[in-house]
Parts: sequence; structure tokens; C-alpha cells
Amino acid sequence: MNINERIVVVSGGSGGGKLVQMLKHHRQNISLLQTAFDCGGDSRFLMDTFGIPPVGDFRNGLTSIADVAKNAELINAFKVRLKLPPGKEKSDLEGRSIGNLVILALIQHYGNVPDAFAAACRMFKLSGPKIYPISIQRAHLKATFDNGDVIYGEDLIDTRDITDPRTIVALDLDPQVDIFPPAEKAIIHARKIIYSWGDFYTSLIPNVRVRGHKEAVKRAKHAKIFLTVNIMTKKSETHGYTTGVFAKHLSDYLDRKIDVVLCNTAKIPPEIRKHYEAQGAYPVEHEPIPGVAETWATGNFADWSSGSIVHNEETLLRILRS
Repeated sequence: MNINERIVVVSGGSGGGKLVQMLKHHRQNISLLQTAFDCGGDSRFLMDTFGIPPVGDFRNGLTSIADVAKNAELINAFKVRLKLPPGKEKSDLEGRSIGNLVILALIQHYGNVPDAFAAACRMFKLSGPKIYPISIQRAHLKATFDNGDVIYGEDLIDTRDITDPRTIVALDLDPQVDIFPPAEKAIIHARKIIYSWGDFYTSLIPNVRVRGHKEAVKRAKHAKIFLTVNIMTKKSETHGYTTGVFAKHLSDYLDRKIDVVLCNTAKIPPEIRKHYEAQGAYPVEHEPIPGVAETWATGNFADWSSGSIVHNEETLLRILRS
């Protein structure tokens, strides 16, 4: 086992952080690359008011990979959102994330985003995994639909009603932005690049659409590319997607084959499925597409013992550590 193997996890939401938590007990050199194009809620307020890039995804990634035993109180504080006492008038501070405000303070203190993010990592005493935003430049997501409609903004793309019949056919950034150099370096020197599960078009693919991402992957001569496919579809983003469709879209954006696609083939019990189906979410069927991937790794990658469907740590690690 090569404990110093360089691994990059590409993500957006909480999936990447959970994957890093799984891997960090077996590998020491892990970099988590997080999307940086959140445009709703607290992130939008701070962007518009202070002119900083979105920091919410970085904050989520930071708290998800930090050592809980060493940082429990700090992690909990970063997750707090301010509430006004009863009877108080509305305030711009209501609902603000403490973690986002701390990162804003660090940006103002250091005068730039890279030093502020590095300081935030030091606060959490990160000694193993590293975390980098995929870009520190501001951009909005631009989704094009099968009927020709175009929607801008992560929140408007992702929160469409489940009765909306439109299908996303392309995802772009507006304006185009450049990859953050430390993220680029991590990709180039990686031995494994793992594209994590999560919201496909609003969390994962935005990373790939950053200028310089696919070029860095091409320069990673010794890297194997992995995709951990979602277990369930999502109505607003991936309705009707099979494992092959997920892999083909990532392959097309990267302009190369995927080396290993991890696909759940375990049957989800009806009593678990019904809650998801009420939201328009269904199990992703395994239907490989020829020429998209070198290996389709199938098995029970799902765990529903808690009543919610998550990825099975044991079976995932068996493939990702190999």
C-alpha cells in the first residue's frame, strides 16, 4: 500500500468531504478541490456587499475534512447561522454563516483570497488532506436546456420544480475563469483523480468547466481517472441518467476516457425508494456506454441502513485503494 500516493478529489458539495474522510485513514497526500460558484443566500450577500468570491463551498469542504476530535467546537461554530432574538427587527446579519464571516474577515485581514484560505486551513490544524477552491475568480453557472432556454445561477438551476420537464444539455461558466494554480498543480502531480458524487451540474461539472482543468488532467501523465456515480438521479439535473450517461458527459467535458467508473448495482428496497421517488429521484440504472470507460466497477456501493441512501464506505475503499 502506497500511503503517500497523491490523490485529488474533485467535488462541490458534501460528497467530496465525505470521500476524503474515508480515504485519509489510508492515504496521507490528498487534495480536495471544491467548486466556487455558489450564488445563493449568504454567499450572494457577501459577494455583492464585499466583492469577494463565494466562500460557502470552501467552508463546507473545510469543516468536512477537518479532524473532529481536534476541532469539534470550531467546526460547530463555523456551522452556526445567526438568529435574531424574539421581537427584534430584521437585520442583514440574520442567517449569516459564522464560518463565512470568519473567512471574510481573513480575506480583509490578508488582503487576498489565497492567504485567507491558507489561514483558515491553519485554524483547523489540517495536517493531512489539503483543500483548494478550483478558482478564486467570480463566475456564474450557465445551463442550456433541450428547448433552448438558458438559466444563470446555481440556485435557479438546481431548485427548479420537479414538474419542470426541461433537461440540461450543456453547462458553462459566465464569464470564463482560470484554475487556481495550487489546484492545477495538485491535478498535474496526482496518481488518482477522483470525481466525487454530488449534484452533477451544479457541483461537479463546474470544476471541469474552469479554464485549465482538462488541460491539467491531460498533463497528469501517471494519473488514473475515477468517477463515483451518484446512486440516485435528481429531477432538476440528472433525471433519467444511467451510469453510462453520467460517465459519457464527464468524459466529453474532459475530452478523454474515464479509467474506472464505480457503479452501484445493489437494489434499493421499495420502502427506502418511496421517499426519494416523491421528490422525482430514482436509482441510477447501470447501462454502460461503449468507449467511455476502461473499467466499469460494479457492486453494492449503497448503504441505506440509516433510512437515507449514502455511499458504502467499505466497498468504495476496496476499489479506490487498489
